[in-house]
Amino acid sequence: MELLVVISIIALLLAILVPSLSKARELARRVVCTSNLKSICAANSTYASSIGMYCPITYDRGTPSVHEYVNWCSNMTFRKYLQLDEMKKSGEADSLLDWPDEFLCPSDIISTKRENALDTVLTSYGYNLSDWDDPQWPDGIFGTQINTGHTVESVKQPADKLAFVDAIDWWVSWPAADFERGWDILGQAPNRDYRGDLKKIPEDVWGPTFYRHSEGAVIGFYDGHAERRRKQEVFIKDDWNATPKRAGMWTASGFFNP
Repeated sequence: MELLVVISIIALLLAILVPSLSKARELARRVVCTSNLKSICAANSTYASSIGMYCPITYDRGTPSVHEYVNWCSNMTFRKYLQLDEMKKSGEADSLLDWPDEFLCPSDIISTKRENALDTVLTSYGYNLSDWDDPQWPDGIFGTQINTGHTVESVKQPADKLAFVDAIDWWVSWPAADFERGWDILGQAPNRDYRGDLKKIPEDVWGPTFYRHSEGAVIGFYDGHAERRRKQEVFIKDDWNATPKRAGMWTASGFFNP
């Protein structure tokens, strides 16, 4: 009888402690993720100052590339300001597959496994390209000019404008932050499920936000700070359904064409 009482007490304690330990582990992972995004946002500001006030995406003429452009995570100048080692090579001059740990959120169960490399870009953070067709980007995000990117001056209210956020790819967009059409269906699924041959969600959900932090995402803002927000605060249904639409923090310079 006494043994049953002891077992019952232990079971009760475990039922109480396990959820608390799980929350504590997630909080620790969130702290690391927030620190990563703060560093990336700080590098963004330093980068912009160094090349004439333009933020990525920006063509880096000093970077060997098989493409006509490089994005923020393969831009060697940007990486220099993150004080990271040179980009690893995996058989390509401009690899999107091998990244340092600072590009990885510890709650990212897809990228941190570093498996199925051809199926996903191994970075946990996406750059906000919601208004990629802004007239200030004369060649679009895939241009070859040094001025392919927002200027620091063009970003209105930088403390309220999303620059980087938890994602599965190097870029994100406002429509794909709609958790009901993406995250709530697939969660932390591989990239092929979101946009490949096995795509299982609506066609316009490209560049999805991943709400891997207790149904929330960590956001890095243009002013350099980072914070976690609930998914309902990242994609606001009333803003999407409004006429005209209200992109809010997703529009860096006040221009948006959904």
